[in-house]
Amino acid sequence: RVRMSEAIGTPEFPSLLRAGLRTILFSAYAMQTPVWPQLAYRAESNNQAEVWLEMSRLGLLPTVGELEEYPEVQTTQLPAKRVTNSKYGAIIRISEEMLLFDKTNQVLQIPRDRGEVAAQTMEDAAFTELRTTGRYDKTSADNNIGNNTGTTTFAPTGVLTAWETLTTMKDPRANRYLMVRPDTLICGSGVYMNAVQLFRSRNIQSGEDGAAPISGVGETNPFFGLVKTII
Repeated sequence: RVRMSEAIGTPEFPSLLRAGLRTILFSAYAMQTPVWPQLAYRAESNNQAEVWLEMSRLGLLPTVGELEEYPEVQTTQLPAKRVTNSKYGAIIRISEEMLLFDKTNQVLQIPRDRGEVAAQTMEDAAFTELRTTGRYDKTSADNNIGNNTGTTTFAPTGVLTAWETLTTMKDPRANRYLMVRPDTLICGSGVYMNAVQLFRSRNIQSGEDGAAPISGVGETNPFFGLVKTII
């Protein structure tokens, strides 16, 4: 109490206050374990917006006959993607009276809560992109199965549709398969139990309960181990 009283009477009080609360805030932020780094890359940027350029892949090589010249191939640029950076923040006003009359250490809870919400804000921004169905719209030229509009529901038939859509994805210009092999499922809490049952069960029941088998009458679950990570 004596040290706090002396600090309040000095011009350095704002600096001392910021230093102490900032340490609490950063510590609370560092203690969070976000999920989004498992799903996306992090890139440093000092610009208001970044333009992402990507070249198309080359198509399959053509047949060249004896004494024929090798044809010249060219790469093309895919449409540029513009990523706009956003800044998040807030100001918390802490007065001298809040510190003097704080008997339950609620002032210290404020920066701790702000540190947690800073990490949660980044998490929410990432999952907002994941939940936007328009991000998944693709035409039939990009895979073998047809249009992908992000409206497929979770069920064995829906998983088959998603699996074929992803594994037959092609470069939009070269029409070459990208060889995608998905191993992660991101789902809501209402689907999680069904996903665990579908992808973690070695055997399935068919016939007696009237359930239509995927193919044939076997009892081995073809979905077992298909997804390594369920988030």
